[in-house]
Amino acid sequence: AAAVTALAAAAERALDSGSLRMASRNATRALDLLAHSADGTRPISSATGRITAQLLVVRANAAIDRRDAAAAAADLDRVQRLADRGDDILLSAEVHRLRGMLANNSGHPTEARVELGIAIDLLRGTTRSDLLAGALRLRGFIEMFGGSLADAEWFFGEADGLYQSIDDERGMAYVEQHRAWISFLSGDMATARQRLHGAATALGQMGDRNGVGWAFGLLAFVALLLTIRWFGRRVFDAATADRAAVMFALTPLTFVLTHVAIFDMLFVACLFGALACLIVAARETRLRLQVLGFVLLSLAVQIKGPDRKSTRLNSSHVALSRMPSSA
Repeated sequence: AAAVTALAAAAERALDSGSLRMASRNATRALDLLAHSADGTRPISSATGRITAQLLVVRANAAIDRRDAAAAAADLDRVQRLADRGDDILLSAEVHRLRGMLANNSGHPTEARVELGIAIDLLRGTTRSDLLAGALRLRGFIEMFGGSLADAEWFFGEADGLYQSIDDERGMAYVEQHRAWISFLSGDMATARQRLHGAATALGQMGDRNGVGWAFGLLAFVALLLTIRWFGRRVFDAATADRAAVMFALTPLTFVLTHVAIFDMLFVACLFGALACLIVAARETRLRLQVLGFVLLSLAVQIKGPDRKSTRLNSSHVALSRMPSSA
């Protein structure tokens, strides 16, 4: 029992810090230890059933973030059976919330809205403000890309209020990160960058590597978009620059890099920024831009170099604040 409890706690810590493989590994080890006494047939009211459900939820969360839809769906089906047997509203709401995430990741926004709507309705009758805020935040995220920005802001506003009421700094940082997208999609690039820098700093102080990675990925997207437009206007003309920026923004691979290949996106942003600075510096004889180009080039090497991931994230924070679009 002590080993299972320790592994469950370790799995949750790993999930909070963004160590998805470690979270899945610890949860699986704990479930294996429980296998001889908890095979999914015991009611959720038992201690064994509760910790089994907790471990399955952690592993499903990790699987969703790793884009392993089959594994996540299998775990959520097991959790739903446990919730139904124990008539556990909170656990059932968590299943619907995670199924909403899974549906959204799989490109089914309508199904995601339905699942999250059920989760929100269930959670409004409970005292778990943290879970309700999380469901509202995810609902807003879906509206941001598949609905209206006004609706997205409404969901984010309610979620932010709940996070503030329970002093959940991580939740508030994620809301700030999502609101940065609203600023970006509204054309307010300066506010988008400011919000992303603030979210990355807050999440980094909490040790949430997954959250920092998302913030930096989105920040690299914004920085690279602005740099492309800046470079196009310096070398060609405004119309060409705007067309190039739009083409970049709409390329599917751009979103793949932003979401699942954080260091590749950062590397591309710094490398392109370096080349843009050096080319413009040569054309206009600007020493400051030449120096900035070499700084960005060295930071690109650090990002993809052999040093530790934490060091690369720190280098990324410096790099993205020195992109030529802000020079």
